[in-house]
Amino acid sequence: MKAVETISVFLLVLVTSSYGKAPRIITLLETVDVLLDHNATFICEVDSRPSAEITWMKNNNPIMYYDSRYITKEQGQMLIIPHVRESDSGEYCCIASNGIGEPAKSCGALQLKMRPQIKRHPTNVTLLLESKASLPCVTLGNPKPDVTWLKDDELIKVSDRVTILDYGTLKIHNLQKEDAGQYRCVARNSFGLAFSKPVTIEVQAPARILRVPKEKRVAYGSQISLECNATGNPIPTITWLENGNTISGASVEETLAGEVILSVLKVTVNKPALYTCLASNRHIAGANTVKATARVTVAEWRLYKGVAGYCSAYRGDVCRTILRDDLLVFFNSSLSDPEDMQEYLVQSFWTELEGLSMLCSPAVRSLLCHSSFPDCNPSGLGPAPKPVCREHCLAVKELYCHKEWLVLEGSSSVQPGIFSSATGSHTPSSLLPNCQALPSLHTDPDACTHVPFVDINRDQITTTCYNDRGRFYQGSMNVTRSGIPCQSWSQQVPHQHRLSVEVIPELKNSENYCRNPGGISDRPWCYSLNPNIRWEYCDVPQCGEATMVSVIKPESPGPRQTPRLPPTVTLSSPAYSMSVIVIILTALAATVFFTIIILACRRRRKQWRNRKRAMETPTLSALPSELLLDRLHPNPMYQRVPLLLNSKLLALEYPRNNIQYVRDIGEGAFGRVFQARAPGLLPMESFTMVAVKMLKEEASADMQNDFQREAALMAQFDHPNIVRLLGVCAVGKPMCLMFEYMAHGDLNEFLRRRSPTQSVRTLSPCQPVRSQFFL
Repeated sequence: MKAVETISVFLLVLVTSSYGKAPRIITLLETVDVLLDHNATFICEVDSRPSAEITWMKNNNPIMYYDSRYITKEQGQMLIIPHVRESDSGEYCCIASNGIGEPAKSCGALQLKMRPQIKRHPTNVTLLLESKASLPCVTLGNPKPDVTWLKDDELIKVSDRVTILDYGTLKIHNLQKEDAGQYRCVARNSFGLAFSKPVTIEVQAPARILRVPKEKRVAYGSQISLECNATGNPIPTITWLENGNTISGASVEETLAGEVILSVLKVTVNKPALYTCLASNRHIAGANTVKATARVTVAEWRLYKGVAGYCSAYRGDVCRTILRDDLLVFFNSSLSDPEDMQEYLVQSFWTELEGLSMLCSPAVRSLLCHSSFPDCNPSGLGPAPKPVCREHCLAVKELYCHKEWLVLEGSSSVQPGIFSSATGSHTPSSLLPNCQALPSLHTDPDACTHVPFVDINRDQITTTCYNDRGRFYQGSMNVTRSGIPCQSWSQQVPHQHRLSVEVIPELKNSENYCRNPGGISDRPWCYSLNPNIRWEYCDVPQCGEATMVSVIKPESPGPRQTPRLPPTVTLSSPAYSMSVIVIILTALAATVFFTIIILACRRRRKQWRNRKRAMETPTLSALPSELLLDRLHPNPMYQRVPLLLNSKLLALEYPRNNIQYVRDIGEGAFGRVFQARAPGLLPMESFTMVAVKMLKEEASADMQNDFQREAALMAQFDHPNIVRLLGVCAVGKPMCLMFEYMAHGDLNEFLRRRSPTQSVRTLSPCQPVRSQFFL
């Protein structure tokens, strides 16, 4: 039986070998290069008898016949891959088998080729001169693209300073001005090329001075020109300084030529100075400022020099609007630096003039400037100061500032007697002059310094009507508008007054004509001859308006009372002072009496209400038995808001986290006190400066109670002379009270600054009056 089977197999092999052939691949697979989204075709031509079965594989994985990604034709001898993607890359093999011999196999590769693409474009950059620039250009393509760069559409040549890295980035070292421009990269391979979007490199440079001002020596009062040229990107701005300060009264001409700015300073020189040219700009690395200086010396700039002092033009700032530019003033050589020292003293006293009335402020400022910088008299014996004219000083004292003069004389903000050695005219405790020690204008008008503010302005004199307030009205109207004849200005009967015709220019040769000396009232007026009517307005028409006739009762003063009435007798009159004191003390006693009565009535009424409330309130014998305290919900705010139990303090609560610390002020009994800013504390202010009193953390229970009582007490005060409580921080710890910040100190500091400099001072009768008025 086994022999028969062996014979059958042998015969089958013999027949097959006579009529069949093993498969052989005639067309071998090759590497196929294809572009993205194009079709790829592999051909595997097979010679086989009988026909062979062809199987395709990708990366050693069989490709199934039902896979729609692939298409086979010609009995499987052709494989088509439509719309090639990146994932299609790899090794493809065809295997032919017909059962005879070994299967035939051929493999090839699919390589995806790509036109150049710019995956990362460069961006605009702004860089500083001599820095390093880097422009990226990331490309994609197969074969790998070659990257080149264009600047302003011209090919960039690689050098020691300019390089192109393997991955396409352009590097520029030691950046120069000529490197600024438009750049773009170009990617190129055998399938095409691609351009990046154009970008710009801006090269900025810090300010640099090209031409410095030159030092000069000039004559006194001559005009000079100083030139300063600078360059930079952005174009710098040029500022001129004189001795480190901003120059006023000078002209600057600027010209722009490319990236260079030319600045020419023209200034009149009256004393040696150091002029500085500042060139500044702001570039990508921050702000930059460079400077160049030039010293200008003046030959004999201190005119008419002498032992006591010298004459020179005023170059300060405080009195610039008051003193004339062409005026020569006296500087005291006994001071180490006369001009700066006298300027400093006047500037120090200037703060004392804050808060003066609109009538007094300009007059006393003019007097202060002319007395501190008096006209210079270049006499043969050497330069000497011209003191202020006595009449002008008295006009300011008696007319414009008769209420404020005593306060100004008592000011001690500067050293006393600075000019007494030079002029012999200043009071021992103030820069204001001693009017009685000054020379008279009537003796020698050229021997004293005139105060222009007091002098009458001839160009504004009117005779038939008045302008503004009628200060310069010089007409002949001599009756009031109710028909009462005017009292002569030089007479003291029937009404006493302190307006002297020898002192006040508007009253010179005025007889009994209507006037408004110094503009102290609304319009021209006069003292009347009626003993019962002290003064009245005159019926002088205002210029440009029709005359208005008003009927006034003879027995009334008539005109509307102005804030500053025509002056009465001097405040130094004993009768006047005693009468004022008696009136004030009587009024004060009456006020205290009625206040005590009102407080007693309020207290008794409050006691009656409390008694009535106690009678109406039912008493609780005990708590209900069913009320279990341990089942009540806890109150997390219990004993955390004791301050807010006061209704007034409830509205003052302020978020503690909004307080902005400024500086420490000191340490109080309750704890730390510091200055802070409180945004939104008051409705009309974006932020309010406050003094914060903070309770120390280790405060005892008694101290906490005292702190709370102080808050409740201060919340009740609303007085201009008592510091006001503006806010509280009661929720959480630490507790804080926010008070008004006293920028000028408290009453203690105020009194100490104005304490008497002499051991014994005469008590003026006016001082108790002022104290009572303050209270």
